[in-house]
Amino acid sequence: MGISIVTHVDEIPYLAGEPSEPQEGLRFAYQSIGDRESKPWVYVQTSQPGRTAPTHSHGQDEVFYVLQGEMVLGESRCGPGTVIYIERGTEYGFTAGPEGVRFLNVRSGPDKPAFQGGEHPEPRVGESRSPGETTA
Repeated sequence: MGISIVTHVDEIPYLAGEPSEPQEGLRFAYQSIGDRESKPWVYVQTSQPGRTAPTHSHGQDEVFYVLQGEMVLGESRCGPGTVIYIERGTEYGFTAGPEGVRFLNVRSGPDKPAFQGGEHPEPRVGESRSPGETTA
């Protein structure tokens, strides 16, 4: 039997940080619904202005939808309403615009990012190494 989740994006619980309550060292916050271990899931990320996500790839196809602000992805400036498709295994990184960015990310199943050079960069305080894991 299948499941159905219907919710407003503002009602998805935060798993790390909350943009309305900035914390020292926190450069992004995220929300997630669905089963990130075995099924499709939806991730909403809010990044502070200028935050750069290092070059990496994922084992699942991804679809981004920019809700607020702007991100620069390659040569493209992506503002509200922009839809981005990234095929599994494609290396990319992005930088949040001058007002930050909030975007929805849909993935089809379990996933762990692979970072360029094979090493996961050391996150800042509050940043996530993997969904649900933050540094102290």
